[in-house]
Amino acid sequence: AWPALDGPLSGSMATGALDAAVVVSVSDYAHLPDLPGAAQNGRAWEAYLRQRGVSHIATLTDGEVTPEAVLTEARTASGKVGKGGTLFFVWIGHGAPGPRGALLLPSGVARDAEDIAAHGVELSGVVAALTKGRRHETVVIADTNFAGVAPDGTPLAVGLATPAVPATKGATLFTAAAPDERLGPLPGTARPALSYLLLGALRGWGDLDHDGTVTAQEARDYVAQVLGLLIVDRRQTPTLSARRPEMALATGVNEAGPDPAGV
Repeated sequence: AWPALDGPLSGSMATGALDAAVVVSVSDYAHLPDLPGAAQNGRAWEAYLRQRGVSHIATLTDGEVTPEAVLTEARTASGKVGKGGTLFFVWIGHGAPGPRGALLLPSGVARDAEDIAAHGVELSGVVAALTKGRRHETVVIADTNFAGVAPDGTPLAVGLATPAVPATKGATLFTAAAPDERLGPLPGTARPALSYLLLGALRGWGDLDHDGTVTAQEARDYVAQVLGLLIVDRRQTPTLSARRPEMALATGVNEAGPDPAGV
């Protein structure tokens, strides 16, 4: 009953001509548990960003997601975003704690703590690459919580570091849950919850005060409200770290979201 999120946008969405984006999604891991629906969410984000008129969109999916490719696309996108534009980085995949902080896990990483530490992509390094260049806003959407735990509650590897809140100086960061919480799909669908609901929020579902603009805080609060209504077997509280929570992420939107009680 949840919509596919790849239909035409309603309302007069502001142009994204100055914006750039990197969308990374991993459904098919070589050694870690797969994440059904991750690639589908990634494709929906790409379609949405194209409809916004974003000038540069890079996508990486499944086997394309290597440490080198992620950092290369982040650096390239930072050079493509225009002055005053917004650079979106969307990650839909596993995360884990590392010796020096939060890690994004590429598709080929082994189910081994040493291999995860060696080949995981440091979130702080990605943010450093994204925030270089001309002055712009950087929005990082990480559909994980960096706890290193699979949706069924089992550790991705034995001996991982203790989960910690990721530090992302210079960027607005959304994560799917607090470090001590367990992730799972959006109830009623196999798709990862944060990236699905946050995309819906930017299409208009999250315009909580009905002024045609969705702020970062409104988007986070919308996701939290829906998950609070639907999840009964665990806690999953999306987080927002932002210097300006009132920053507008979408304007001119009027799409009404589905009633969570009816899906």
